[in-house]
Amino acid sequence: MLGRKPDEMIGQPWTISVPERMHEHTMTAYEEMLAQGRSETETIGLRADGTEFDKKLLLMRIDDMDGSLVGHYCLCDDITERKKREQEQERLERELAQSRRLDSIGRMAGGIAHDFNNMLEVILGYVDLARNRRDDEVSLLEFLDEIESAAQRSADLTSQLLSFSRKQPMKPTVVDLNDALEQMLKMLRRLIGESVELHWVPRGGIPNVEIDVTQLNQVLANLCLNARDAMYGGGSITIATDCVEIDAHDPRPFLPEGAYAVITVRDTGDGIPDEICEHIFEPFFTTKSEGKGTGLGLATVYGIVKQCEGYIDVKSKLGEGTEFTIMLPAKQIEQNGDDAATDEPERSASRGNETILLVEDEEQILALLEKLLTSLGYNVYSALQPSVALQLAQEHASEIDILVSDVVMPEMNGPELAGRLLDELPGLRVLFVSGYSMDSYDGTNGINPSENLLRKPFTLKQLAARVRETIAEAPRSA
Repeated sequence: MLGRKPDEMIGQPWTISVPERMHEHTMTAYEEMLAQGRSETETIGLRADGTEFDKKLLLMRIDDMDGSLVGHYCLCDDITERKKREQEQERLERELAQSRRLDSIGRMAGGIAHDFNNMLEVILGYVDLARNRRDDEVSLLEFLDEIESAAQRSADLTSQLLSFSRKQPMKPTVVDLNDALEQMLKMLRRLIGESVELHWVPRGGIPNVEIDVTQLNQVLANLCLNARDAMYGGGSITIATDCVEIDAHDPRPFLPEGAYAVITVRDTGDGIPDEICEHIFEPFFTTKSEGKGTGLGLATVYGIVKQCEGYIDVKSKLGEGTEFTIMLPAKQIEQNGDDAATDEPERSASRGNETILLVEDEEQILALLEKLLTSLGYNVYSALQPSVALQLAQEHASEIDILVSDVVMPEMNGPELAGRLLDELPGLRVLFVSGYSMDSYDGTNGINPSENLLRKPFTLKQLAARVRETIAEAPRSA
């Protein structure tokens, strides 16, 4: 094993058969043997020609009748081939796992492309109809409503992906659960179609909960769509609310004690087999055919509920339908003088006459934002590149009141641009716009875009409100 004759080994220190870097490891094993009577470890051996090999080392104490140490027993096995087999097995397992991940991503991409293509068809189709009906103002408004709805559904799909990846920033508010759900019923009925009946069974006295209403909408939409797909010949979906108090004697010890609002979604479908129920909340798991689903729906629902510190469970029996139960912890509304004015900025869609330096590397978005801001009364200097924005800032330094900038751009990102401009214009206000999540952004120059970020897509009212809010803030510093 070592490539040595006995007389080359006898009387020599043990270090002759161990690489220097493994001396400390081997001594640790020897000391463990002295203390516990036995030590077993995998380490590295050294042959006479200087080559290394993997070995398994077993050390045992040899004591006399009085328990005094008289020597030790050492068994050394060459495990090089076994380690090679194990490494090859690990490599194959990694490749298999990667293949499965790629397959999941492929299914996801196919489902997303399918959904987006449907929404793009709606948008493009209604644009064509609008062009051909210029004389009918009512029809034009209806077409615009449909275009807006399709665009919002596309935005919701993006939000779904971000929620699944835990990169979707939540905007939780304390809401009356019954009111919030009731406002969704019209949308849900349109979503599931006429072949499925939707029943609404609210219970009075439901406690308020804290949740992002958009994500609550997303949860109900996913559950109702899955229920619809499980009822091929039609059927019914029942959405009910209830409340429950969890105490120390509850059989679910993982739930903190307190009041919970409960949402139940039941369908009259075929039910779910036990072997599928076990995986139903796993990412990318879907029983739908290729191109018909992403496998993100229930994983997203699970993620949203957990973000709200809630609990979700599913019960199903073949031939008897499926029931999802969501429990959300009760939340009291904090009364203060600011509550009544919370939504006022967006409703008023304030105008202004300040000067804005607008930076956006997507030409169509830049043109749109310039038109929107100009329509609100602002004077706008537009730049497709940060370098152009720096030049405009030098030429109009005394005029510019606020920077409205994209975050991810070539040449330099938005925070880097803001930092350079703040060095020259210390009174500059900064508003970032982006469709990306800022969760992993490290804050270049101490400027974190998430601190003042308007997330795409947004409406004219939202843009107007955020610009006014930013201008009213104290000046930033680099």
